[in-house]
Amino acid sequence: MDTKQLEYIIAIAEEGNMTKAAERMFISQPALSQQLRNLEEELKTPLFERNGRSLKPTKAGLIYLNGARSILNINNSLINDTPSRQSDRVVVCVSGAVPSSTICRALNALQKIVPDAITEVKKMPCERALNELLKGHCDMVITELLEIVPEWPLSNILIETQRYCLAHKKGLSLSYEEIPRLILAPQSNALRGLEDSIRIKLGINTTLLCEAFDKALTAEMISTGYAYGFLPESFTENYDCCSARDSPSAEINFYAVYNPGIMDFREIYQYINF
Repeated sequence: MDTKQLEYIIAIAEEGNMTKAAERMFISQPALSQQLRNLEEELKTPLFERNGRSLKPTKAGLIYLNGARSILNINNSLINDTPSRQSDRVVVCVSGAVPSSTICRALNALQKIVPDAITEVKKMPCERALNELLKGHCDMVITELLEIVPEWPLSNILIETQRYCLAHKKGLSLSYEEIPRLILAPQSNALRGLEDSIRIKLGINTTLLCEAFDKALTAEMISTGYAYGFLPESFTENYDCCSARDSPSAEINFYAVYNPGIMDFREIYQYINF
């Protein structure tokens, strides 16, 4: 079965940018754009909304993506009835928004379940991490703001909840009208909606320095004093930055996600607190 077209569309959705998706799929950008145009013409409906260089799935696009992921999952299950990875190695994909303390809590609990296994940790965007789990390329995903499609054969366990707020370098506090630059999550990331909501409440309309899915990198840049950004609360404890005074905040949940059909980690719940 040729699943390349499905993988192309998923890559475009996860990267939110045609150039980045082309680089990820090792195809030229014009060729990938043509693949998308051909598919949209065949379906007689647009799959993505275009906003400059950014692409966001339409309602029809979300339906197509859900079906594409289901097909790829079935295809991979048929090809790999028995996982090819070593049974003594556990691969964990971690979203860039997850604090190191949260990762350590989950890994500590995981070690109690599979004490003899070597754990390999990989960092990547949430959407890509869940896709790796669906493909059987990893055993667990530690991520935030979980939005699992009902058809996906995945289970999850809540690790912890944290405040999510605007942050700046310690000792540097400007009025919201004076904020020079801002670091935001990518448009394709679920955290961007929270950030935009807080930013609108504060009346912040400032220059976007960059988009970054990795909150450790965001915290490092905020610590230079060059920009403000949004962070889970524990990041402000580990870097030279702090929550902005009087800023509204949101709560985000961090989860351990797994496919019980491949490896069942439900026992992790009793070990998650230490």
